Amino acid sequence: ERYHCEVNVPIIPRPGPATLAAIGDRFGVGFSGIQPLPDGEANHAFRLGDDLVLRVPRDDGQLAADLRKECVVIPVARSAGVLTPEIVAFDDTGRDIDAPYLVVRRVAGTDLARQELPQDQLAAVYRAVGRNLAALHSAGGVDRQSLDGVPTDDDRSDPCDLLGPLVHEQALDADTAGWLRGWFERLAPCAPDPPPLVLIHGDIAPRNLLAHPATGQLTGIVDWGDAAWADPAMDFAKLPLGALPPALEGYLGQDDWSGVALRSWLARAFRYQLHWAVAALGRREAGTGLLRPPGPATAWLMVILRHLSDSHDERWRGLAAHG
Repeated sequence: ERYHCEVNVPIIPRPGPATLAAIGDRFGVGFSGIQPLPDGEANHAFRLGDDLVLRVPRDDGQLAADLRKECVVIPVARSAGVLTPEIVAFDDTGRDIDAPYLVVRRVAGTDLARQELPQDQLAAVYRAVGRNLAALHSAGGVDRQSLDGVPTDDDRSDPCDLLGPLVHEQALDADTAGWLRGWFERLAPCAPDPPPLVLIHGDIAPRNLLAHPATGQLTGIVDWGDAAWADPAMDFAKLPLGALPPALEGYLGQDDWSGVALRSWLARAFRYQLHWAVAALGRREAGTGLLRPPGPATAWLMVILRHLSDSHDERWRGLAAHG
């Protein structure tokens, strides 16, 4: 999720019929073939005919910058073999609308937030997500200097530093803070120090993962506006907790949980989820503030607690036993 709260940034209204008709005409699509799509937090979206999708940012500040960033990152991701829609055009000349816009190739599929797949198919989708992230994180020929507008999140702040102020503000009681401190201290040794910095998507969550309803196959990873140079484990931290094991199996190309690798990656991703939720509980930024928990802090903490208490998955119970 993005929580942009910029002041004095021009809001870009939803394009009207004349603007849409002008843009559609450039791509051989009549006005009758332009259909609105559900808007996200970042963009106004429209389907242009059967094959294209138009996206216009909702403001001319950070959201417009994020759209420009996508134009830099998407070609790199596609070259690495990541399933993501092809860019057809990007225009920031202002000739059709006083805002930048992006047109991408439409892919078949519905996001995972709006469909329910059988558990075996869902696990297969998340394994495919992991394989795609492995390709992205190992993309060659790019570095931090070559991708304009892609920020770096290399903060290694200690989440335990958040707990004292939260107790003082009565957002947490001392016992709960101690319980969280135990978790953070247990998970910390699993992460390399410093972690490698790779190109990450930054918002790998069900709403940005498309799968074909009939086949249950992953068809696309969308919305690259939160891309950054960061610890690769961050790219797993907005997934549902139950999706982490299959996603990591796909990422590492193994399913042997008796070894160290998978358990360490699970701990690294879980530590970010817990860190961000605790930071948001006190309305503080975790790290540089590039990334946030995938929902309200209290709700996400409840999801974490419920999963740890209800899960019969030995991969999670192994972590919970030490919490």
